[in-house]
Amino acid sequence: MLRVILSFDDGRKDNYRAAMEIMKPLDIPATFNITTGYILQNIADNDKPGPHAPMNLDELNELAACELFEIAGHGYTHDNDIENLLNGVLVLRKLLPNAKINGVASPHSEFKLSDLKIAQEKFNENGIRYLRISNDYTKMSQTKIWLRRLNRVLHLSSLYAWVNEDSIENEAKFLLHSFPVIRDNKLREVKKLINRLRENSLDSDSVCILMLHSILKPGEDYYKDLFSWDYDDFFNLCKYLSEQLKKGNILMCRTNDLFKES
Repeated sequence: MLRVILSFDDGRKDNYRAAMEIMKPLDIPATFNITTGYILQNIADNDKPGPHAPMNLDELNELAACELFEIAGHGYTHDNDIENLLNGVLVLRKLLPNAKINGVASPHSEFKLSDLKIAQEKFNENGIRYLRISNDYTKMSQTKIWLRRLNRVLHLSSLYAWVNEDSIENEAKFLLHSFPVIRDNKLREVKKLINRLRENSLDSDSVCILMLHSILKPGEDYYKDLFSWDYDDFFNLCKYLSEQLKKGNILMCRTNDLFKES
């Protein structure tokens, strides 16, 4: 069966709103990957994920206290240095002593895979079980990469599903791939991808991780940013996921739930 995970990067204030206004009422779980210094507001502007307002510590604590939500690391600054990624988690654990923080998402999804072995050893020593990045480009042909870019203009749902399907995961492992959901992606495309992956998972277990950033309403600052997605589209996606969950067509979980029985 297909398991779907919503994975939010940075710790933006609009993520808190989406969690409380949309996900919590619909019982939709999610993972929030926090850039620690961004939340604490004690890093330089060029070390932040962007100009968006961060959630505050009270909001972060409220998310961490809700069983639906997982808190994971995203660096102390928005950088892929191994020590920086580790430090971000260690400080988060001090801020949230009751939260189980055992995962990291790569800023910009630009972690050097040549450093993966070293990172895995250091992370595992500190109870970090996974590193989430973006698409699995090692499986994606140049043709698919080119068509993926072209489809940002064409918006063909079947094409979107076909070029992205290689990033599905079939097991819990240290390096996890995800499907970025950005401004150019239509709701129907994301639903088509989930439907395609669900149909391909009838006889085996698989995992679809959707990577998101800002969830904003028309007219709000940064609404047209590449990494923003429309508030109403996200609400309708969550309604769709909730319906599929109730029908028994999919499962939904947080990223760290993949490792509970491993």
